[in-house]
Amino acid sequence: MKQLDCIFRHDVRTAMGEETACCRMLEQIAGLTDTAAYRIQRNACELCICHGTGDALAAHPVFPSLLLQLCDGMLSDQDAFGSLSRGVKNRLCELSTAAEAALAKQELRPVVELVPSCDVILCAAESSGLLRESIASALNQDGVVPFLHLVDTGDASEIIAEFSGLWNVRAYRRPAGTSSLAALHSVIESLTSPFIALHAANGISPPGRLKEAIRTLEAERAEIFGSQSSGCNSLNNAPTPADEYRRHVHPGTLVFRRSSFVDMGGAADVPDDDVEFLFRANQEGRKIIVSQDSLLQIVSEDILPTARRAPDYRFGPGGVLRTFARGFPKIPVACDVVLPFRGHLDYVTESLESLLQQSECDTVIHLVDDATPDDTSSFLQKWSQVTNVRTYRNLQNIGQFQSFNNVCRYFETPLCAVQDADDISLPHRLHRAGQMLHYTDADIFGGTVELFGDNEVIRPTWQGMDSRERVLRADIRRSFFPRRVSDNYFIENPTAVFRVAAFRDVGGFADFGDRLMNRASLDAEFQQRCLFHGVRFAISRDIVVRYRVHSDSATQDHQSGWGTSARNNAAKQLDARMAIFQRGGFDPRSFGSLGRYQNLTVRL
Repeated sequence: MKQLDCIFRHDVRTAMGEETACCRMLEQIAGLTDTAAYRIQRNACELCICHGTGDALAAHPVFPSLLLQLCDGMLSDQDAFGSLSRGVKNRLCELSTAAEAALAKQELRPVVELVPSCDVILCAAESSGLLRESIASALNQDGVVPFLHLVDTGDASEIIAEFSGLWNVRAYRRPAGTSSLAALHSVIESLTSPFIALHAANGISPPGRLKEAIRTLEAERAEIFGSQSSGCNSLNNAPTPADEYRRHVHPGTLVFRRSSFVDMGGAADVPDDDVEFLFRANQEGRKIIVSQDSLLQIVSEDILPTARRAPDYRFGPGGVLRTFARGFPKIPVACDVVLPFRGHLDYVTESLESLLQQSECDTVIHLVDDATPDDTSSFLQKWSQVTNVRTYRNLQNIGQFQSFNNVCRYFETPLCAVQDADDISLPHRLHRAGQMLHYTDADIFGGTVELFGDNEVIRPTWQGMDSRERVLRADIRRSFFPRRVSDNYFIENPTAVFRVAAFRDVGGFADFGDRLMNRASLDAEFQQRCLFHGVRFAISRDIVVRYRVHSDSATQDHQSGWGTSARNNAAKQLDARMAIFQRGGFDPRSFGSLGRYQNLTVRL
């Protein structure tokens, strides 16, 4: 490993592949004798060296955060705090205030915008000059990379052949009368992007159509976008599709998230499938945006199926209507699950049994005793006799996230899942996650949790919801699609399932350097790191986990719960990291801590 040229670096050490060093600059500024407090990771040194100015605080990318973490850590450590003189305590308070002010004044560079891509489905029954223009308009999009899927449903092969040699065009043949949504079902595993657009063979799209649609979906955290159309077959659009069963928009204006399409089970096998698709999405409460701008010009008359009478749907568990859709073929699913625990063996037993009852999934369970004070030998011995249970013991209490990191090297399947020791996974959880990840080509799955337990503690989980949402959603919490600036936490972590390769690629969960801080916000940091690295997410409205709310949980107890020093300090660390992530161009593995505490987990 190349040596870093910095006069302040000393006592360089390497352990478990991670290089750290002590920083004399921190030592000089803070004036403490505890050199362990000045030990920082190599990636922080690299960022500091690249800064290139002599000011350690003003507009510095990492130093204010390091100083703030050092000061707040010493001030919150009761043992260390008691041994400090009044002068040192005052000095640390002053430095903490200065570091906070420096972080507040830092101007973030504009968020690096990834150029989005979008799969476009275009069905055509005959060759014509209009079809050639339509295909060209679908390909000539500004600010979005289109991947065009041309589906010949009649005699359009001549024109389609003109474009089929392009790198971002694929050609297919389907029976006459196949709709765009039906064709989409048949090519779902050939898609490449998180967004899907339908395109009319007799329509012309302006160059900004896809950019406007995707921008709106992301800004509004919506799932389906439609727009006004002009020319033949133009419709009198409603602002948003309502309960009325009719065609609100021309199907050629629709753009939607691939994850939403898969979660809904796709389209229904009916002639007016575009009308049914929007109606069902609206019934499920999915957010639909209809733009009043005309983003499609219909050039020639076409005949759209007449909207039939509204179907009488009955909701399944979790408020989904997937059983009324075509659905997708089931695929084999296998998944590793990490279940760390510290006491509460009654909760652990329920949690473990729920994993053993997973349907249609080959499950490998990693049961980790996170240094429970009481003897758990007989408990671990009992469960080690179960064929698909692996047992471990941590030599120190390192928390659920570092425990997850440590057993990552022992995974046996392509997927891995979080399992909190006090929660209960519903039988379909892992199979549903595997299906979603497969058909969306995503790396991280997030679903919905149903709250149970202490009703007096459940109430604070309503924070951030308006009064209407509190009435409708008092008992559940959903994962949602993030906005790239304002949403710190968008995946309900108890439902999270990752592709193992992706989890390793981003470096696993982080380490904030303190056991209690590591119980708070590491899941939010991981989500933000993945988001700005371009990782894809599959979001489901399915309730997949029963989330136990109680006073001893990490978000409620007096050590790491809401309002505690540990959680507040973790939030500051998260904010500092987000400032780096939003600038773009970072190595996600440098911020993970995969294997850092490997020596503390013993496989039994």
